[in-house]
Amino acid sequence: MALSSTQILLDYFDQQVSIDNCYVKVSSVKGSKIDAIAEVEIFNANKLRIDHRFYSFDVSMDGPNFIKQAYQFLKTLPEFSDAVDC
Repeated sequence: MALSSTQILLDYFDQQVSIDNCYVKVSSVKGSKIDAIAEVEIFNANKLRIDHRFYSFDVSMDGPNFIKQAYQFLKTLPEFSDAVDC
């Protein structure tokens, strides 16, 4: 599972750059019964990693696995509002 999304990043001059068709992958999830931290990698269309982020989110023991919950959480964030499953 992964997401496809347009991402806004800062260049070396602190100018915003929009990058279309980014591949967003949750590379790991570590946590407990209460919360977890997802490690997220973002790749451009040429499959070069352009960003690496960490997100903390609440988990549900009654929900799907933690990786699926991480993707569901990412879709609730403004920076992934246009994300679609791919």
